[in-house]
Amino acid sequence: MITGVAVLASGYSQLQNGISSHHWQVIVHLAWYSSLTHLAALTVLRTYLRKDQTLRFWGRSWRLFFMFALITMLVVAILPTGSEHWLYDGSIPVKCFYARMRSPGFFGGDPLALMAISMIILLSSYLARAVKLFEPSSAFARNILRDRPRAIAERFLSKLDRRSTREMSMSRMFSLLYGIGIAGFVIGRAVFDLAESIFFEVRPGHMRD
Repeated sequence: MITGVAVLASGYSQLQNGISSHHWQVIVHLAWYSSLTHLAALTVLRTYLRKDQTLRFWGRSWRLFFMFALITMLVVAILPTGSEHWLYDGSIPVKCFYARMRSPGFFGGDPLALMAISMIILLSSYLARAVKLFEPSSAFARNILRDRPRAIAERFLSKLDRRSTREMSMSRMFSLLYGIGIAGFVIGRAVFDLAESIFFEVRPGHMRD
């Protein structure tokens, strides 16, 4: 985490000195890999950080502060890579891309798609780790995103089951709806179980080409 912040800070300090887009791309990749290492460390250390009395509050609070600093610096650093002309000429100073960022047609093509995917991966990964870092926020997110929807779905399926039994004339339609509902419920439970698993946090595809 500190390495990523230091790498990005060194890059930002060279903006006015004309750092090239090629070297900026190297800096972004280094910071990206540093952030991935930190995210993997959070997956392993989460239980330890929750149990250790010394790190229970202040350690995680400082970590959250530097996580916010790193993700903010990295998102801003990725912005010029969404230019349609990014790396056409690696010697162009990055400050030129920042200066033209508000120009019409600046973003576009494959670089824009790659930048958007990178933003989504970064923000979703850091948000998930930040929520799971603290027990209250983790329990709140689980209640809102999993427990409550599960209770609502179970009540709905229970009503469908009772109506399919009572109304014989429409039993086939209710049975079909009940089957579709059960299938969706099982798939939803599987998706939430996967989202809470360690496998989801260390899944491949977090690397930026």
